Amino acid sequence: MIDQRTAPWATLLLRVTLGSLFIAHLYWKFAILPGGLDTWWGNFAKNGYPAITPWYCISAEFVGAISLIPGIWTRWAALYTLPLSTSWSQQGDLRPPSSTKSSVTSAL
Repeated sequence: MIDQRTAPWATLLLRVTLGSLFIAHLYWKFAILPGGLDTWWGNFAKNGYPAITPWYCISAEFVGAISLIPGIWTRWAALYTLPLSTSWSQQGDLRPPSSTKSSVTSAL
């Protein structure tokens, strides 16, 4: 049974945590990654992704960061960011499924 006293706090915690992850990913792309956004953007084309993929990734991270934390249109924001979140959990990285390299060997 759902406790009505703590349920709003749980959703707030989940929204802030997920929104903070989106902010951290955006910060990494713009400030920490050597070569910046151009390097990140070029890796999509190099790995064989369609040209729309980096546009979607950036927009989904902005929507997640801006909408989820304050609770603005959270259901629509979560629905929009869902494909991005499932690709993280399915592959562990942003490689196309046809890639034969594992994430362990690429880290070395």
